[in-house]
Amino acid sequence: MKAFNLIGEVQKLIDELNEINLSNAFSVLEWFYKAIDYNSMFEDRNISGYVFDTLKGAGYQPMLDPVKDLASFKQLMNSANSVSELDIANALIRQIMYVIRESHSLSMTHISLVQAFNEKYNKQFAYDFMMKNLKECIGEKIVYTGMKNGEYFIQTGVLTYVSDFKFFTVNGVEIELFGEETAILTIQSSTGKILFSNNMRQEEPRPEKNVMQFT
Repeated sequence: MKAFNLIGEVQKLIDELNEINLSNAFSVLEWFYKAIDYNSMFEDRNISGYVFDTLKGAGYQPMLDPVKDLASFKQLMNSANSVSELDIANALIRQIMYVIRESHSLSMTHISLVQAFNEKYNKQFAYDFMMKNLKECIGEKIVYTGMKNGEYFIQTGVLTYVSDFKFFTVNGVEIELFGEETAILTIQSSTGKILFSNNMRQEEPRPEKNVMQFT
């Protein structure tokens, strides 16, 4: 397993925050997408305070009513055809700022929203980033979930190959990322790092069936 320097990775993220175009909400949400694996860093008051102040200095303002604002944001996401993508991006940043202002890590709801936004409106960035993460874990054990014939499954194995946007192989067996009968929902490293997620597929209604395993 590769050596992992948490402090070093967090410092890289902070350095990157100082370099991106903060006036571009899409760039800000790209940064939060990359920060998901280091979500606990926002529990450090120094880090969360710095990120919050940096965003506020760039003109972003936190939401005032968390419950009302979250409901409004979900409405924006569901009416994307009639709403500016920039409005959706700014609304999500408002949500995130409220959370980190209190030195809290992002909830699973907010993590899913950050993932869903990038995978829906910023696809090229999101999937390029996923492919990069997957390739860095070739030769390591992974855990992946998906759907096959309407049923959910979870499986593990050693990642042996990645074909961009098409398939990956586990223990030498080829698995399509976006198949008609089988679709992968998530791939994680053995340490829990999210390597791939298909939030758009996960938004579909889920059948009331038991989780199964298959080979």
